[in-house]
Amino acid sequence: MKEYGRHVFWLNYFDSELKRREGRRVPLSSATRAPSLQELGEACRRLNIQPQPQPGRYPSFPAKESGYVSVVKSNPKRGLLLKIAKELSVVRGRGQEYRRFHFLLQVGIILHQAKSGRLIVRLSKEVSPGVLALDEGGRRLGKVGELIGPVKSPYASIAVVSSRLGKSGDPVFVDR
Repeated sequence: MKEYGRHVFWLNYFDSELKRREGRRVPLSSATRAPSLQELGEACRRLNIQPQPQPGRYPSFPAKESGYVSVVKSNPKRGLLLKIAKELSVVRGRGQEYRRFHFLLQVGIILHQAKSGRLIVRLSKEVSPGVLALDEGGRRLGKVGELIGPVKSPYASIAVVSSRLGKSGDPVFVDR
């Protein structure tokens, strides 16, 4: 039965891998890649809003496993959503070292941004065009558009999809 005295926050609201039309409700700069129900519950607990985590399926995408937390209505939902997103990134940051070295593979270093807006990356490992390029925190930088240069020391051109641009010398990662 629906509880009218509670806000519901789905995992999809915070997932940086989703587009707005797929259910993400926070800006990419505040989103977290594939948050878990435990992380979302912990972020709410740290904000002292007594969450009730529940596994479930997001209504727009019933084929995908998801979940939500239900919290008592105290503030406007949008403000609470942004506070939870910020706290979720803090909770995610606690285990970041483990995640970084076990799930991300460094493939190169950013050289510069071209006039076209694409990032030029000197590759140290082989990648395929169309692969999603990530920064150190696992956030999307863009997609590898094309490979250029000599075969022995190739470069990649990355079509930027995020407002966060890496700086010259920053490492670039891909999911393993």
